[in-house]
Amino acid sequence: MTNDLQSVKEDISFMKALMVDDGNALVREGAVLCTVGVVFGLNALRLFALESGWLNLPAVLRHVIPWDAFIIFFIALAILLSRLPSLARSAGARATSSAWTAVGIGLGVAVVSLAAAGWRLGQPTLFLSVFPLVLFTLYGAAWSVAFSARRRTWFGGIAIGCYGTAIVGGMLVGTPAVWLVLALGLFFLIGLPGFLIMRQVRTETNKT
Repeated sequence: MTNDLQSVKEDISFMKALMVDDGNALVREGAVLCTVGVVFGLNALRLFALESGWLNLPAVLRHVIPWDAFIIFFIALAILLSRLPSLARSAGARATSSAWTAVGIGLGVAVVSLAAAGWRLGQPTLFLSVFPLVLFTLYGAAWSVAFSARRRTWFGGIAIGCYGTAIVGGMLVGTPAVWLVLALGLFFLIGLPGFLIMRQVRTETNKT
């Protein structure tokens, strides 16, 4: 019982330390995660419906997918970054912000490199098939770092879920089911944690 109380106190102290002049920074990171999950989750559902034959689109519009999702995401990202600038000053918050920023940069590089590889090899679907697996692998790595730092069970659970989604997605590549798996992963392993981060930070901020 004493150990449990001590663990709770440590968690509270950790959250307070992160939020010293850093509330907006944490809300921003949560907002970005939530946006990634919602925008690309809906796009994955659209691809699932399209490849399952439930949705019919003209051939010219099929080439727009998934680039329109990226356009929507980057517009939303620009709005979020302008309204929620990083105010991270504490070491913990700077580390958290840097980790997610590194994931974002890595995903940006993956987009460009995979698109270039697909063009070079004459395989336009290469990017569409591989990028979601890269996304879940990188997010799994980020949550693994968070778990190593804090040893919180749900951090490790999200990391394992991301890795598992990447592996199962790889096994299902070329089938409509892959998009359903990826959509669920985007909603529950990326979007939902982002929403919970925003809610937690705002709740703690209102208490102070």
